[in-house]
Formats: sequence, C-alpha cells, structure tokens
Amino acid sequence: MRRTVALSVSVLLIGLSAAGVAAATDLGLITGGEKGTYHQFGLDLQRLVKPNGINLRVYPSKGSVENMVALQQKPGIQLGIVQSDVLAFVAGLQSNPALAQLARSTRMVFPLHSEEVHVLGRRGIADFDDLAGKRVAVGERGAGPI
Repeated sequence: MRRTVALSVSVLLIGLSAAGVAAATDLGLITGGEKGTYHQFGLDLQRLVKPNGINLRVYPSKGSVENMVALQQKPGIQLGIVQSDVLAFVAGLQSNPALAQLARSTRMVFPLHSEEVHVLGRRGIADFDDLAGKRVAVGERGAGPI
C-alpha cells in the first residue's frame, strides 16, 4: 500500500536589500531549474515589469539554498525564489554562523503561492518521523536534501 502525504510550503520571493531594490531599474532574479515552474514564473515576471522600465534578468539555479547564497555572493542578483521551509531550516542552523547570518540578512518581498509535496513510501511509513535515518530523494540531484 502506498500513502500520499501532502505538505503545504509557501514559496517566497526574497531579497537582501529591499531599500536598494525599490530605486533600481536593473534587477537580477535567481529562480530554479530552467524546465521548472519557478524559472517560468521569473520569465513571466520579466515580461510583466518590462513595460514599466524595469530590466529584470532571470537566472536559473539548482534550488533554494543556491538562491540564498547567490543573493549574498553574486553581484547583480537582488532577488531570489526560496521555499519557506528552506529559509526556516537555514535560519535555525545555529551551528553554522555563516548560514544563520545569511538567513538574518534575508527579507521577504512577498509570498508567491503554496505548493504541495507528495511523499510516497513503502508500508510502515505513516508520517515524516518514520523517514528518520532513511534515504530520501527530493527532486533532481543537488536540488534538495537527499
């Protein structure tokens, strides 16, 4: 018997320097994989803001963690799409001061939408606690915790 568990996660559009973003006309947005929803959302947003004189450059990435690092380390990227659970996880990593600082310096611009994650497992896996110590695949290699 397979069980499907739905988990709602908010997707956030985040930026490191909200004050600097407000006055800018050239912005960089790091999204997700080129074939994924987040990257397409970035391209749609690019088309929407262009008539208002905003040049939005859209960059693909491997996922939320890479996006958070890019916000801090890559020039020209002021915005990124990050899943809220990843942001919360990174914010809670007190053992890694660099990541904790990264989370503290990140600001949410606006939530995009909620998404569902379906977890399929063998018999005996009734909830997330049953996955402790087991190998779990999430998306493409490098996209999330494995």
